[in-house]
Amino acid sequence: MLFLSANILTIVMRLTSVLFCLFCLAFVGLAQEKENYSAMILSLDGEGVLIRDSKETKLKIPQRFLSSDKLSVKKGNATIMLFSGEEVNMSAVSNYTIPTEKQNVDSEFSNMANGNKSGKSLLSQSGAAYQLRGESRVFPTSSKVLNQDNTVLKLGYDAVEELNLTLKVVDAQTQKTIYQTETISDNTISLAKVPFKTNKSYYWVLGNTPNGKPEMGTIVMATDGDTKGLATIANPQTHYEYMQAISSYYNGNYYFETLHTLNQAIEKYPDHNIYQVLLNNLLSE
Repeated sequence: MLFLSANILTIVMRLTSVLFCLFCLAFVGLAQEKENYSAMILSLDGEGVLIRDSKETKLKIPQRFLSSDKLSVKKGNATIMLFSGEEVNMSAVSNYTIPTEKQNVDSEFSNMANGNKSGKSLLSQSGAAYQLRGESRVFPTSSKVLNQDNTVLKLGYDAVEELNLTLKVVDAQTQKTIYQTETISDNTISLAKVPFKTNKSYYWVLGNTPNGKPEMGTIVMATDGDTKGLATIANPQTHYEYMQAISSYYNGNYYFETLHTLNQAIEKYPDHNIYQVLLNNLLSE
């Protein structure tokens, strides 16, 4: 019995050691995946390369850069923005090394670029909207509201005017329908005139969808407490201010405001396709 117990104890100790090693490897792997980006590409009209750890890849949008990354524009021009807000214009043939920040840049923009608390980033090249929407064909499925004028639902259905879609908005507490329409003929539905009240939650239901299952989503009216620390910029004037506003709204789950601000940026900077890429990431599945 003592011999058997000793063998069992030895096996348990070995298994514990193996599990501990696996845990350490997993922890190290996760730590390595968390990069500390300090710059990004704003625009690219031409060709260039990024050199990191002696590996060369093509410059493309969107792309985030680490300190000591080497960039080279071979054709055309590009604009790089450091997370401090400084913009660097490059043209063929020029080289630039991303500098090491003298101090860590802690901003909403930096937090989004490196992955917010939920690990999401609009700058991730695979897009982030699938984490918000799942299989939904409506954006956003859940959002806080800062400015009701910007509450716009985007539908991802073809030939909406032929579907006879219906929409109703319901008070989550009383279960009373406060708004209803059966004349949806566009892929954009404004909820600016819905009688929302502050500090209340609602849900909407989209009926008569092609698959026969209603779509649903939630809307939460922001309170003063919700907006504390939110980087609200009424009239952004620079790329950095736009990125700060977009990041702040996105990180705070104000997706209506994120969409609105991205559309503003696209209108102001039609030649900087980074904003269109971010919009596509936001809306895509």
